[in-house]
Amino acid sequence: MSKKSSAANEPAPAIHLIYVGPNIVAERLNRFAVFKGGLPKHLDELFAACPAAKRLCVNVVDLTATLDQISKTGTAYNTWFSQVEAFLGQKGAR
Repeated sequence: MSKKSSAANEPAPAIHLIYVGPNIVAERLNRFAVFKGGLPKHLDELFAACPAAKRLCVNVVDLTATLDQISKTGTAYNTWFSQVEAFLGQKGAR
């Protein structure tokens, strides 16, 4: 009998995602909420209505670099953050 390595039997580490956009209270999505193993299903409708919100869910290891990008005008993350803010403004105007 051969021994299998214990690494082969261990599950892959779960990716932790962190939301770096503005708070979306109605959807129970707060800035810096951390999700282990994927995004919750209750957010699917939000992400369909505002795809930029999903793009602001990043791997926690990228948090610092992403926050730097959000603060720089013209970057994709800055644009997505602005799109979520605009989406929230539109929802409030309804």
